[in-house]
Amino acid sequence: NVLINDAHMIIKVGSHWTVTIYKMIENHEIDVGFVLWKLPYKNIECKPLFSERMVAISSSRSDFPEIVSPNELNPEKEIFMYHGPSFQLWHDELWERHPARFSTVDTVTLLSSFIDVPDFWSIVPISAAKKLCKNSIKISEISNPPPDRTCYKITNKNPIPNKLKSLETFDFILKDFLESESFSAILK
Repeated sequence: NVLINDAHMIIKVGSHWTVTIYKMIENHEIDVGFVLWKLPYKNIECKPLFSERMVAISSSRSDFPEIVSPNELNPEKEIFMYHGPSFQLWHDELWERHPARFSTVDTVTLLSSFIDVPDFWSIVPISAAKKLCKNSIKISEISNPPPDRTCYKITNKNPIPNKLKSLETFDFILKDFLESESFSAILK
């Protein structure tokens, strides 16, 4: 309702790589960005919004248990998806001897095209797993999981003055959404 009645706010949604979002914020090309890791930009404020656990997903036709140990996951059957530097460190500690991968994807949409093959698996945030659950996948908790994935909100420390009211309105809407039951259900 706030959004509908607030004529000074225009929302344009797009997706970009993390570094691109930081540069766009720094150059005032956009006012708010959501990224998955912190980068050292002195004019950018970076606030954690939420964190979510990582899970293993596989085809519903696979035999993966409800809780899987990383040692039980065959790295040759992994569909790899990059989730940031801390995830990569965790991943490399476990499977550094297996650099060859069946497939690497960079979006959940692409992952949904590959994950239906029995015994292939991937590690994704729980929100992505729930989204993919509609596509006949199995979700397994990981006994020794990677670090949680954190989503950060970034803004320029020196916002354009005529955009301050819009930024305040956006923060109000965002806070309301993050505190909602529907959002909490996504992360459970």
